[in-house]
Amino acid sequence: MMNLLEEKISLSHTTILKYMQELGIRSKVTPKKPAYKKGDCYKKFENQLNREFHAEKPNEKWCMDFTYIFIEDGRKCYNCSIIDLYDS
Repeated sequence: MMNLLEEKISLSHTTILKYMQELGIRSKVTPKKPAYKKGDCYKKFENQLNREFHAEKPNEKWCMDFTYIFIEDGRKCYNCSIIDLYDS
């Protein structure tokens, strides 16, 4: 595929638009994603389980995960999963 800039061919935007219309092609624009801003956690908790995931009885040890889910239309949803380690 030929790149006009590499071949040093100079055409106006109007001329390029005319050729694209003749060929029936359209540009596909991908929206830019917002810049990622790294931040600190809202709260940090100490590791109380220390990889000891076995629970002797129900409701003794629970784990949770909070995740952001980005939907195609740009909205953001949240998923919070909680599990009782006695069942796992």
